[in-house]
Amino acid sequence: MTGSMTQLLRQAPTLERGGQALSWAQEKLGNIVRGDLMLGILSDEDLALIPQALAFAGRSGWPGAWPLLVQHQVDFGEAAAASRLLTEALPEHPELIVPLFRLQHSYLRSELPEAEQKETTRQLQQWCQIHPQDHTALYNLGLAFFTGFGVESSPEHSAALHAQAAGLGNADALFELYVLHSTGVGVELDEEKALQFLKQAAGQRQLRAMYNMGAMHATGRGGLEVNLSKATEWYDRAARAGHEKAVDTLIIMFLDGEGVEQDLDRAEEYIELGESFGYDMDVYREDLEEEREQVLEGRA
Repeated sequence: MTGSMTQLLRQAPTLERGGQALSWAQEKLGNIVRGDLMLGILSDEDLALIPQALAFAGRSGWPGAWPLLVQHQVDFGEAAAASRLLTEALPEHPELIVPLFRLQHSYLRSELPEAEQKETTRQLQQWCQIHPQDHTALYNLGLAFFTGFGVESSPEHSAALHAQAAGLGNADALFELYVLHSTGVGVELDEEKALQFLKQAAGQRQLRAMYNMGAMHATGRGGLEVNLSKATEWYDRAARAGHEKAVDTLIIMFLDGEGVEQDLDRAEEYIELGESFGYDMDVYREDLEEEREQVLEGRA
């Protein structure tokens, strides 16, 4: 099958061929999740073809292939290779400027030459001018101005861009506005306004916002009264959406009885949740067994 895929990728991109390449790549990604790579069942040749097949699918009109490509390359420590593939496709697919910026800003910021940073941010600015309703692009441009990625750092301009993106419904921008208003960076310090932004972001299931709502109810920060029941609810929402620290927090709470009644079954439930996300739960498993042994000894 590797030879057939190699031949397919040499042909001109069409929707049908792209679909075949995407299906093949998705099957191989599934093999990786299953453990075939570690077992030696998935060949090195197939592994090397996965990003090429996904890029081919993306160029053939299958936009869902691009995020798969980026995640796969990042998982294998190949963010720079993903950046090159997106850059090569950019002239025909200008919408890729948003995931390209995000990739470079998140994983390549310290190593990417200044000239490349400037060019990526310039193209992102151009995209935002042409597509002023693209709140994801505006949010990312706000990050560029906050960190100084390809532009002179300006927290004030960053805050304005985040406000624009938030007004269009971007939950990540709402969370950034919470951070800026709670610290007074780029805007006046305003904890009441910060809390409102945080609540809005959490209401849209923004991961960090949900976790922070839990932390605020647990500690009484931000003018909220301590309410461990609400804290647990928010931690649970964040955990089930994939927030690793929220999973850790709930396990510790129910293992040790911190702020709640000790409940080893609930602790195990969150350990299993963490395992389903691929988090290393071995230490918690050991702690759980020790706690259960102590309970049994106390009953003896």
